[in-house]
Formats: sequence, structure tokens, C-alpha cells
Amino acid sequence: MLIDAIFFMLAVSLTLPLVGGHFATSRGRSFWMGFWLCLFLPVIGYFILVLLPNKANPLEKELEELRIQNKLLGINPKAPDQRTAPKKLRKKA
Repeated sequence: MLIDAIFFMLAVSLTLPLVGGHFATSRGRSFWMGFWLCLFLPVIGYFILVLLPNKANPLEKELEELRIQNKLLGINPKAPDQRTAPKKLRKKA
């Protein structure tokens, strides 16, 4: 009976760190870093893992640099300014 209780308490206490380690692995981090972080800082460890950048895609940093170099940041420089567009239309009419 005592051994069962010990195994149950051990399984419950290691569940959160195992989930944290798996989460860290899915985001491209070390399993053991996530495990130890969530073992000693259970709630804060998850917030730290969420706030760390995702390293799962190794090309993401290179893609971001290419977007910056080619000015492909989702902004069309040829599009008219939304604030001045109605004024231009009024002048033509």
C-alpha cells in the first residue's frame, strides 16, 4: 500500500515536467531544459517556454532576413495612403 502511494505521488509530481519537456521539444528546444525548468518552476516554466522563440523551423530566421532585405513585410509601398485617398478623390471631382 505504501509503495503504491509513493508511485502515485511520483507519477503525479513528474507529469507537469514531462509535459513541459515535450512542449519544449515541439518548439525546437531541449527536452531536459524544459523538464528541469518545469520541475523547479512549474507555472512560471510554462510561461518561459511559451515566450521563448520557436526554433522548430530552422529556416525561419533566414526567411525573416530575406523579408527585411526585399521589403516584403506585408506593406505595399505603391498602395495609396488610406488617410489621403479620399482627399485626392475629392480634388479630381
